[in-house]
Amino acid sequence: MPSINKERDLISLAVDGATLIQPEDKLALDLLADFMAVYRVELNNVLENGGTIETSGSNGFPVVKQNPAIANIAIASKQIVDLLKELGLTPKSRKAILDEIKKDDGDMSEILKLMKGGK
Repeated sequence: MPSINKERDLISLAVDGATLIQPEDKLALDLLADFMAVYRVELNNVLENGGTIETSGSNGFPVVKQNPAIANIAIASKQIVDLLKELGLTPKSRKAILDEIKKDDGDMSEILKLMKGGK
């Protein structure tokens, strides 16, 4: 099991003082940290061992296969991006939120202040 302390520390720093983070966001942020940890461990695996591994086939002869860490990186990457979008932490997702607020004639000054971490 990968250590997630590094990722959780980074996320804590990123959201420290952020006024839009709610207690119910904690699970999503914990999942984000978990997937970031998996991504880091699997990327290190590929960097150390390469993109392919050699195993024995059913006939006993060596077979070269893709390192399974590559598939895990792809899965973790997708989950990370999905969670970032869900939390409004990508430029595109923040723009979509702001566009929706503009469409509803909301008070942009207060919302922009909150999104920039102001109080």
